[in-house]
Amino acid sequence: MKDQRLVVVHSPSSTASKRYDRIVRPALLRIDTNLREIVLDNVPYFTARTTISDELRDGDIVVAAGGDGLVNVVLDAALASDCAVSCAVIPLGNFNDFSRAVNGGVRDPSKILDSRIVDFHPLDLSVNGRHELYGMQYITFGASAKLTDWLNTPETRQLRRRLRGNSVLFGTICVLHYNKIFNSLGDMKSIMPSFDRNEKTYSENNIGFMLGGIGAYFQPEPGNLHLLDRQFWFHHATLTGKAARDVPYLTSWFGRHVPGSMTTRESLRFKQPANLIAQVAGDKLLFENVHEIACHRSEKPLRLYVPNAKDLLR
Repeated sequence: MKDQRLVVVHSPSSTASKRYDRIVRPALLRIDTNLREIVLDNVPYFTARTTISDELRDGDIVVAAGGDGLVNVVLDAALASDCAVSCAVIPLGNFNDFSRAVNGGVRDPSKILDSRIVDFHPLDLSVNGRHELYGMQYITFGASAKLTDWLNTPETRQLRRRLRGNSVLFGTICVLHYNKIFNSLGDMKSIMPSFDRNEKTYSENNIGFMLGGIGAYFQPEPGNLHLLDRQFWFHHATLTGKAARDVPYLTSWFGRHVPGSMTTRESLRFKQPANLIAQVAGDKLLFENVHEIACHRSEKPLRLYVPNAKDLLR
């Protein structure tokens, strides 16, 4: 650590932000008394990415201390910086899917930063032929993006804070209000334009890209931590807005019954240019006048501390 700078990015908006001041920051200061802190609070995604990437330099250890949304923008910024850095994730959000995948049950910053570093190849998203961002977990458009946007409204986030640790009760409340929630999102039939994929036309209101099944982003072959291309999924489906049909359907995705196919590279061409809202690990992004979306596994790896590496190798 003598020749390395420790840079931590965190947000007071994270669900468990109090844990940062009480536990995480003191632990990091014991590792490096010259800790460099970047605080993000309701900063737009691309502004946050630029703020972080401009700060980084070769040799930095970059720590993302927050939920999945903050983690994605920090790791995206690390890759966008083109600096030789290594990254770590400390969970301070609601679901912490990415942290659970890479850290397992490890939450101690010192143990995380004392673990094995592996190469991780995230999703690489292009819009109209231009690279836009790297996605660590999922990138989704259409109905599910709208639903995720609802999950991140201030009112819903407050409910999640109050029910933190009781995901069953929170899920039950969402199911009971599902039809009302869906109706408030607008006309789902017109939310996505038709698109061509592999010389076939699709007319569905939900599309996206993800690594592996929902919540299972790290499941490599024994001895391979590259995360095989076969784990890159293109999913597409139609949601009706009716809980009796949609909830069992969406729940089945968690059992890897993802509607779509494993793939290596995707290129979707839209029949009519459209303004599309994307969700990237909880961050809402708007892309205007979209003709084409392309996605593949990044050729450039992210150097990532992975305490869970031993379990992944079993």
